[in-house]
Amino acid sequence: MPTSAETIITRPNPYVGPRAFKRGEKLYGREQETSELLDLWIAERIVMLYAPSGAGKSSLLNACIFPGLETNGFEPRSTIRLNHEPPSAAELDDTFNRYVYSALLSMEEALPAHQRFTPNDLATLTLQQYLLRYRERAKALSPGYDDSRAVALLIDQGEEIITVDPANREAKQGFFNQLGQVLRDPNIWCLFALREDYVARLDSYIKPVPTGFSTRYRLRLLQATMALACVQKPAAEQNVEFVNEAAQKLIDDLRQIQVQQLDGTIQEQLGLYVEPVQMQVVCRRLWRELDSAQNQITLEELKNFGDVDQALADYYNIRVAAVGVQTGVRERAVREWFDRKLITAQAIRGQVLMAPNASDGLENVAIWALEKDYLIRAEKRGGSTWFELSHDRLIRPVRASNETWFDDHLSLVQRAADVWSQQNRSEGMLLFGKDYLEAEKWAVENSDQLLPVEQEFLHACHSYHQQQQRERRTNLIVRALLAISLVALAVAVFMFVRAVKAQNLAETRQLAADSVGILEVDPQRSVLLAFQAMQHTSPPRPEAVDAMHRALPAVRLIRILSGHSDRVYAVSISPDGQWVASASRDGSVKIWNASDGSIVQDFLINPDPNPESYGATTVAFSPDGKWLAAADGQGEVILWDTTTWQEQTRKLNAHAGVIWSVAFSPDSRLLASGGEDNLAKTWNTPDLSAAQTFSGHRKLLEAVAFSPDGSRLATASDDRSAKVWDVASGAEIVSFTIPNRSINQPRAMGVAFSPNGSRLIVSSTDASLWIWDIPSRQRVMQIWGHEDWVYGVMTLNGGEIVSAGADRSIRVWDGQYGRSLMELRGHTDQVFGLAVSPDQQWLASASADKTVRLWDISWAGNREAFTHDLPGYSEDIDYSPDGSWMAVAATANGEGNDPSFNEPGSVALYDAAGEFKATLQGHQMAVTSVDFSPDGKSLVSTSWDKTAIVWDLATYQPRLTLSGHTSQVFSADFSADGARIATGGYDGTVRIWDAATGNLLQTIDLEKTLKSRRIVQVQYNPQNSLLLVLVQEDTSLYLIDPQTGALKIRLIGQEDTVRDFDFSPDGNWLASVGDDANLIVWDLRPTTPDAARAVRKFREHLGTIYSVTYSGDGQRILTGGADGLIKVWKLTDAVRQTWEIEYTLRVYARGK
Repeated sequence: MPTSAETIITRPNPYVGPRAFKRGEKLYGREQETSELLDLWIAERIVMLYAPSGAGKSSLLNACIFPGLETNGFEPRSTIRLNHEPPSAAELDDTFNRYVYSALLSMEEALPAHQRFTPNDLATLTLQQYLLRYRERAKALSPGYDDSRAVALLIDQGEEIITVDPANREAKQGFFNQLGQVLRDPNIWCLFALREDYVARLDSYIKPVPTGFSTRYRLRLLQATMALACVQKPAAEQNVEFVNEAAQKLIDDLRQIQVQQLDGTIQEQLGLYVEPVQMQVVCRRLWRELDSAQNQITLEELKNFGDVDQALADYYNIRVAAVGVQTGVRERAVREWFDRKLITAQAIRGQVLMAPNASDGLENVAIWALEKDYLIRAEKRGGSTWFELSHDRLIRPVRASNETWFDDHLSLVQRAADVWSQQNRSEGMLLFGKDYLEAEKWAVENSDQLLPVEQEFLHACHSYHQQQQRERRTNLIVRALLAISLVALAVAVFMFVRAVKAQNLAETRQLAADSVGILEVDPQRSVLLAFQAMQHTSPPRPEAVDAMHRALPAVRLIRILSGHSDRVYAVSISPDGQWVASASRDGSVKIWNASDGSIVQDFLINPDPNPESYGATTVAFSPDGKWLAAADGQGEVILWDTTTWQEQTRKLNAHAGVIWSVAFSPDSRLLASGGEDNLAKTWNTPDLSAAQTFSGHRKLLEAVAFSPDGSRLATASDDRSAKVWDVASGAEIVSFTIPNRSINQPRAMGVAFSPNGSRLIVSSTDASLWIWDIPSRQRVMQIWGHEDWVYGVMTLNGGEIVSAGADRSIRVWDGQYGRSLMELRGHTDQVFGLAVSPDQQWLASASADKTVRLWDISWAGNREAFTHDLPGYSEDIDYSPDGSWMAVAATANGEGNDPSFNEPGSVALYDAAGEFKATLQGHQMAVTSVDFSPDGKSLVSTSWDKTAIVWDLATYQPRLTLSGHTSQVFSADFSADGARIATGGYDGTVRIWDAATGNLLQTIDLEKTLKSRRIVQVQYNPQNSLLLVLVQEDTSLYLIDPQTGALKIRLIGQEDTVRDFDFSPDGNWLASVGDDANLIVWDLRPTTPDAARAVRKFREHLGTIYSVTYSGDGQRILTGGADGLIKVWKLTDAVRQTWEIEYTLRVYARGK
């Protein structure tokens, strides 16, 4: 029998892997393209070949076209590249052309080393001179050389003439001048191959070439039908049959793409194309794993050795590590860039816009190395370069690889710092005490591995640790101050007799302040305090009215059920919504009347006063309403008949130790329990005879839950895992593990199925919720928002997720994207358990504050005026001055539902009632902004097509087209008198137009003034004396003179990118907002010095503020931010520009 070494020699791997095919290698699947291109080239002589990135142009030229030319009697020269570096500049003269030199050097490589010209000799030759000398040398070296053969020039990767030395236009034109001169010889053929996104950029250079490359051939991406031959035929050459069904399955796996549906969900579908590099990587790995004696590849071999995910992950691991070595960029930085920039939270491809030096946090030198490895694709759109994953099929293996790498290579300190950074640097994520001391020790020993954010995290932990130490030492001082406060209160009571009016005023202010202060903790009490403040004076003080405005929207508390003497662990609601059951550490299970809060029944099931007994731990009503089940800290399960409230069955020693959770099956025939003995069990009702035991967890179980159809059981455990079991057999179906990314190992505390049973939701002590897709076993998302451990979790019929946590809050989340929909506060201690009413309109919560609270979770009051679905993406919106029209700038949908900026956009018009009126079509690319004229009769829109269009709203037809910008136009604004229009765009200019005739009145070049070409917004002030300019990714605002273009004022104050601004109606003030979460009010009056213009800065939002606007009377400012809040600010002192928050509105993601 041959050895493995002999097998490798006698049966080599027929798949080339992640590189282009070379001459002499057989390329399958491109026979039709080879024939068509050769025939076209032979017939037309001068041809341009263009293709998308990754289509395999180089492989086609090397393996197919080159041999085809020789067969047809041509003399093909070596493949020509234009990227070679020139020799030393000291030896070059003014006639040197780097691209001509690179072409000559490429052709020389086909000759033996001793016959080649030196680089300095090549630098002095033109293309025509070289070809003439080439034939002279060939005749001298080979007397039989046939100089009548046609010469074929193959120029590969022709886009290099654009990308290499991009500013050297003279050399580019010189190359094409020489190429055109050579091609006047009818015995010389030329094929110029390049990426299709560079074709348009050659138009200004190729005129000297005969025909101007008018004959062109487009090489398509590798279609699935062609890919079949690429998979099967190389194996057949080695006498191995790659059976059809196995080959087709492999191809189908490789062409999976992610498609977003109308409802926002992501679905995998079969795409039209296969990435050749990915196909070669997978096939080469599969062949390497085959037994040497095998002569057939079937589905079994594909299953055992052809794991596409593993093959792509292996290739990704190798290339990412290699890029790190080549460029000096940390491998961690590369992986984080893939994980957070190129893949979204919904597991679809993201896009990154190329910026100078580094793009979205990763150095460009590393990005281009990844592009050469075919892991990412760079595409030109509207003059800008965008990076994205080369194919959707890479998403799953890249995410899995990154998760494994982070677990293996990052310390607990680094993971904790990462979580802290992602959670907006929450104080609740900081380490102190023993955890901090261990982290500090690790940091000292590994200081060279720390990133800046990790150093900042440790510094914040140090400060927090010191703070905790100081608080302990100052406890006695606090007590003394409390005694002094009591004395001061006694004095205040004494003074009340002498100053009743002053005291009432002071109390009113204090009550209003207290109301606002406890709003997030106890909304119900906040309303009572605000009401009391309003009763103190007549008429009510503004402070009291403001407190009431803030408190009323937050009130959703229906009732507080008080009666337990210790913490309440669990709560359940009867199927008819009449009863609420609660289980407490005081050993009792209480039944409450939901309508009036009275106690109906009170069962003492565990009278042991020892706190370690835990009392009554869990409770649940059966879905048919016949039974109530509870369990305790001694391992007992009790069942009551709800018609008589008599004990039906008591199961002693159901578990060894505490039972933390019970749950009924949907048909009420089974009761599941999970406990301290690491086991889950099911029991038949009503006799509680044993049905099944589920063993597999390594630590105690915190929660159990049945699937909606009752066929599966989910469990959550302190061992970080959640498992799904088959109820009938007890077999484990799937297990999910929460990654350990902090000092303290997380625990799975709660578990719930989605309404359709396809997803599993798990709450964790890492302050988050984890959602997994059960069929695919993939993580869908992680939801952050809680500030401490998350205990109970459940789902509503609409897919919303409800969670309760140690941060004393109850939160409602959107189940599709994880957005926060509602936050309920009022408990004064941790919230453990949840239950929802049958009509889904209210819920009950159990807390360590010894109470059960009932909450209204209906969506009443959160209604939209109207909703209209656009056939694409909305870029801007504007109301007409009289409020009768609304215009929306729309961008078309592209591939994968991404916005397509290169396709024609439109403007959608609606009336005041929200009724759709018309679509304005005329732009050739995406529409970026809209603005109404002051009289409301005209509308101006801007576009990626470098124009602005003025529309007549009486006819819905274009009235004027404003052309002149040399790049995308992003903003336009009518002057206050409607006589002029200002436009700004990516060419760094502001242009002033006559609004009546469309004549260009003035061009203001701001590139040197602003140090950026990307102007994203322009706006006149109300007096038309200033024009405000906003620049992309800039922290300043620029006000210029619209007559002269001179910079008048630069406003510096925002700490991050400015997002929006608005002038006050009188034009004396300006409000601006941005990524730093700050609202700044600026003084624009001519007499104010520039250093004193920032008169007020407010930071009340929790994140980026996207929008700001003044009210029509200038007395209020509205701000809207990423935290889902709209804040209304009221002017209290116009002279000193003092503003206070009047009230806050929370924006909910949906309504019913």
